[in-house]
Amino acid sequence: MTFWNGSRWVEEPNAGSLPGVRARDKIATLVMALGLVALAVPLAGVAARSSAGTITLNQPNPVHYMSSNGSGATANGTANVNFTVTQSATDEPWVTVVCTGKQSYSARSLILYGQTLGYFASWPYGQTFTVGVGSSNKWVEPTKASCTAQLWWADSAGTAHNLASTSFVAEP
Repeated sequence: MTFWNGSRWVEEPNAGSLPGVRARDKIATLVMALGLVALAVPLAGVAARSSAGTITLNQPNPVHYMSSNGSGATANGTANVNFTVTQSATDEPWVTVVCTGKQSYSARSLILYGQTLGYFASWPYGQTFTVGVGSSNKWVEPTKASCTAQLWWADSAGTAHNLASTSFVAEP
């Protein structure tokens, strides 16, 4: 085989005939293999957290907030809503519920309700959302609302990672 030496093409010497070349190649290959193993060992215990999770509404869908049909409605025109969640990504999962709908004071659909609760044992404020008339300063009259519940977690940098979501309807 030939190679360019910078000024002309020359014949390559037979590598097998050079003394120590085969031993040098084997040693270099061994060093590279050990280097790869040394890099892989510290990373062996590192794995991406699972992004799989489930969130299930524990009430019938639609949720009726102005009636007493067993759907969680309360006397003041609201309904208590909670979820069953499963996930393995974190010790502190969160659930955010957002409901949108129309009110007579606006021609547009509005965010009528939004709340985030911790769904872990040390969260001291409960895991029940209250939707319906009066549950926020925007939800002032009976209306049908489209709601979404998002199960998520936050990493140490504060980045949110979605695990699962479900939708439900809240209506009078």
